[in-house]
Amino acid sequence: MKSITIHNLPTNSYIDMPVFLDDSYILLTSDVPVTDELKQRLSEWGYTSVLTDGSPIDSPPEPNGGGVSGEGSSSPPGTAVLDSNIKDQEKRKASLDFFLSYCDFLKGVFSMYLENNVFSMNTISDKVKEMIIFVKENRKYILRINDLVTDEYDQIVTQSIKTTIVSLVLSDVLKLPVFKQIEIGMTGLLHDIGMIRIPPEIYMKKDALTPEERKAIITHTVLGFRILKAAEFPMSVSRAVLEHQEKENGSGYPRGLTGDKISFYAKLIAIASSYVATVSNRPYRDAMDGHAGIMDLLKNSGKQYDEQIIRVLVYTLSIYPIGTFVILSNGTRGIVIETNPKNPRYPVVKLLMSEEGLPYKEQPVLNTREGEGGIHILRPLMNNEIKVLQKNLNK
Repeated sequence: MKSITIHNLPTNSYIDMPVFLDDSYILLTSDVPVTDELKQRLSEWGYTSVLTDGSPIDSPPEPNGGGVSGEGSSSPPGTAVLDSNIKDQEKRKASLDFFLSYCDFLKGVFSMYLENNVFSMNTISDKVKEMIIFVKENRKYILRINDLVTDEYDQIVTQSIKTTIVSLVLSDVLKLPVFKQIEIGMTGLLHDIGMIRIPPEIYMKKDALTPEERKAIITHTVLGFRILKAAEFPMSVSRAVLEHQEKENGSGYPRGLTGDKISFYAKLIAIASSYVATVSNRPYRDAMDGHAGIMDLLKNSGKQYDEQIIRVLVYTLSIYPIGTFVILSNGTRGIVIETNPKNPRYPVVKLLMSEEGLPYKEQPVLNTREGEGGIHILRPLMNNEIKVLQKNLNK
């Protein structure tokens, strides 16, 4: 690949082949234009050149067409399902390993700050770039938030990693420029950095907080802002850390901001972290299932949370997020494995058990749909129903 200086990238042009920041990290695809804002941010991040085999053109190239490619169907009977299940298990394990490795990384970041009062912004941004690639390639597995469980790390660490994952998925769906995805990723990792200055017995408390304890919790956004500002993080990141507890109706903190006065990054992080909080165990309550978490956020759409970003979350995760165990209108039971971008109420379900309560050997995949003759989801399974289902499948 040839090196092109940032200065020589024509503004508002398209590059007919991918543009890379380095040997592996894609900065632009051929359908995304070069903008002055992108060039400015690259300069701020210390980049003077990029790599590409392409050339500037005035408009994006025409797509080649064709459908979505898939695996062949030439396997002997039964082996395709077995291979699919093995692949599914491998991907889920890889996602859990990814999650744990980033928990370890963030724990180290927090420890380094507490011990030496320093950050390495470049190290954090490089980690976010790696996260962007993994999350993009493994979305259907990494979004199974309830799979990402560990007792080895502090709640602040685990919740921050999960929030970053959801935030990066939303950023990708919104087709945000890569530099904004990096900044949102850093905000997700560090949005609760101020909490490490607060005693754990306060934020891990099971009972109601006293007025003094609540006042201490509220200070964490201001503390986080000051920490990142002193470390010379981009103001967009520092400001989002300050504002991620603000609400659309002005009921948030620390400044009681409303609507458009709250930064976009802060709104996105607020929704991602709130969803993660609802589907994770907390000291004072058990986790909700993904469906209940989505419905809880929808109740506050336009009141506490930005309506547009909530809509993106719903269409990304669906009303029944990936990993949700469900009962269908024909009495069968299954698990949501893919979302339906055209209609969040009708995701793709892998069938696990027949209406007679017998496990499916082939585990067929069903596109749920509405209308006469269509099979749709009736409701998510309750926790006790999930335990029975899993027990029967393991017989």
